[in-house]
Amino acid sequence: MKHYRLFQLIITLIIMALIAVWALYFREYYMLMSVLIIVLSFIPVYIQFDHRRYRLRDVVLASVLIALAVIGRVAFFMLPNVKPMCAIVILSGICMGGDFGFIVGSLGAFISNIFFTQGVWTPFQMVSFGIIGFLSGLIFEKKEKIGRITLAVFGFICGCFIYGLLVEGSTLIFLDVGSSFAAILAVYISAIPSDLIHGLSTALILFFFGERFIRSLRRIISKYALYDRESAEFET
Repeated sequence: MKHYRLFQLIITLIIMALIAVWALYFREYYMLMSVLIIVLSFIPVYIQFDHRRYRLRDVVLASVLIALAVIGRVAFFMLPNVKPMCAIVILSGICMGGDFGFIVGSLGAFISNIFFTQGVWTPFQMVSFGIIGFLSGLIFEKKEKIGRITLAVFGFICGCFIYGLLVEGSTLIFLDVGSSFAAILAVYISAIPSDLIHGLSTALILFFFGERFIRSLRRIISKYALYDRESAEFET
């Protein structure tokens, strides 16, 4: 288990480094780099499902949460940057662990872009939502009670900073701003209003609905044994 967590962390760091190198030096190869990032993003997921004894009911629950994340993003298409998806990914990670949080985040981003169109931004969104889901489980999975203020602050950090910093990497490539520090800084400064809206909307959703969602989902999981961590331990 410890080795697997370390492997996940290493893969995450490699992806973040690859995004930085891509944005600065290899923008013309965005298709190749996009595929590489997507493949790297899913390596931990495939290894996890290969070594864990997950049941069909666990996969079904993850599928339902992915569907909720997609619907939450598509249903609010008329409100730029006001999307419940980030909050749903965070809550999924809290209730089902970082592994499933990563799955819900990355697949939710990919599937919802079928409606919003795929592009150079897709792998950035997949990685950013996946990391948010993974961190949510890593930090909060074992906590019985999480205050709404804590949820809101964490949601703001994820929606504004983690998502914003990673996804704006696609803007650097799309606009071909070069490696100039001033140009890169200008892109991130121009994105501050949209990132703030995304972070604040995520924080508000978690503040008003986060605790209720966690209680309800954990009650369903417990009552119907939809997700049992002990039954999905790594095979030896």
